[in-house]
Amino acid sequence: MNGTPFKLATIARVNTGTKPFAALVLGDEAIDLSAVHTVYRAARGGSTLSATDSIIDLLEDWDANFAVLQEMVAFIEKDGVPAGAAVAQTGLRIFAPVRQPGKMFYAAQNFQEHVDEMIRAGMTPAGGPKFTGEKSTTVPYLFLKAPSTLCGAFDDIEIPRGPRTTSPAAICKSAKIGRRCVRTGSAARATTTLPRWAPIWCRALSSATT
Repeated sequence: MNGTPFKLATIARVNTGTKPFAALVLGDEAIDLSAVHTVYRAARGGSTLSATDSIIDLLEDWDANFAVLQEMVAFIEKDGVPAGAAVAQTGLRIFAPVRQPGKMFYAAQNFQEHVDEMIRAGMTPAGGPKFTGEKSTTVPYLFLKAPSTLCGAFDDIEIPRGPRTTSPAAICKSAKIGRRCVRTGSAARATTTLPRWAPIWCRALSSATT
């Protein structure tokens, strides 16, 4: 990545009735993406973002949008944050960056607690080798979750009623596939379809009736 690193966020001003919006984050400062994009276009012209309302729309044409975002960051560093574009750090709600993704695949053995849980649950496939959690001998298991499991960084987690045991919340990462691909043939080729790793909050509560 060339230039100054930046982040993208989806935030909303609480108690204002406004919808969540995309923000450009530089250091600890959040900047309204739509507002700064308007000023940048008026001052510089040139390339434009394909969308400014949501991050998932930006990802649809990430290669082109990423280049424009880098130009916008350079513009801000030179001319400063435009008036009205800075977002106050108080009174905000932070959402998952991508609020409504499509399919959400999770690796079932990405940390030891998941492996132990799957062994206890007897996850050995009927026609395959015994599941031990050894990555060198076990094909990774994937499972799906609904987009409704996503939450913001500081949102409350509602624990189901009843006699249940819950595991600690899990912070997950996600990557949006940038272009269609079928049987890429290698991990190196497959990773070229991913724009960047995007942190997405997903507090997964594994529960079992006792």
